[in-house]
Amino acid sequence: MLERVFEEFIQKIEKVLNPYDELSDKKTMHSRNWEFIFSNFDGWVVLYASTHKLGGYWIYPKLHPKNRIDSLEEQLPDYDFSQDLAAYGVVTNGKENWIEPFWEEFGSFKNSEIPFFFHRQHYGYPKGKENYREMNQLVTHLLDLHYSSAKNAYCRMNSLGEEIEKIKIIKRNIANLIFIRRQTLDKLLYLGGWVLVRYFSYARYKTNHPSLTFSNSYSSENFVSEEYKMKYKITTCKDEYIEFSGAQLEYPQPSKEKEEKKYAEFTVLDFKNKKILKDYSLAPHNFANYLVT
Repeated sequence: MLERVFEEFIQKIEKVLNPYDELSDKKTMHSRNWEFIFSNFDGWVVLYASTHKLGGYWIYPKLHPKNRIDSLEEQLPDYDFSQDLAAYGVVTNGKENWIEPFWEEFGSFKNSEIPFFFHRQHYGYPKGKENYREMNQLVTHLLDLHYSSAKNAYCRMNSLGEEIEKIKIIKRNIANLIFIRRQTLDKLLYLGGWVLVRYFSYARYKTNHPSLTFSNSYSSENFVSEEYKMKYKITTCKDEYIEFSGAQLEYPQPSKEKEEKKYAEFTVLDFKNKKILKDYSLAPHNFANYLVT
């Protein structure tokens, strides 16, 4: 059984997935109630989402160099990339062969957009489990994470020998989801000098069996959400279909400053100075001793 926090999140997703009988007016079609998926949820962040019904969510994460984020923002909400199947491949040109990383964008490592994981396929696995996602070693090695089949998560071991989930993989009939702890994500982004870019698409249909033509029957407009730092395009087709597609940027959150310690307060009888001190704090700086000058 999944933890309550994930069950509640999945229930929220179910509420916004193509309620065909409710999409009778334009206001409902254009509602932005689906944006919640980009918020922090009890210390967790959604990395990846793929719903199985018609329409719904598709979210794909990449690690983008912070020094190039301005140029990316200029091209958004449009984007063009392929979902990575492997980190490296063999390139053949005549009689020459060489190895190249699939994710490199004609630049150095520091200027490359890095995939968070890779879509792999192996037909030696049981039927229905041929497709899986292999986490990038840049993620697991930097964070010292190891896969736990018992928890279906990438974990770290604590001082008590317990596996603590850091990246959680969930497969349900409604969707496939990958979560990461907020603090774990912040550490990763800080170490690599990255910004998490979540490319996404969210769609709604008025019917379960749409027959749409995309010739001259659709219109689009761009939208910016300051709350979630994202840009997306709203594409509407004959008032029967609407799609929100673009990217959301997630920067590392600054660490919270250590809270000042609070000390109990008492009424103190100062016999030496013949005083009564009311509401006197027991903070160390309020006391002196003969050993410290």
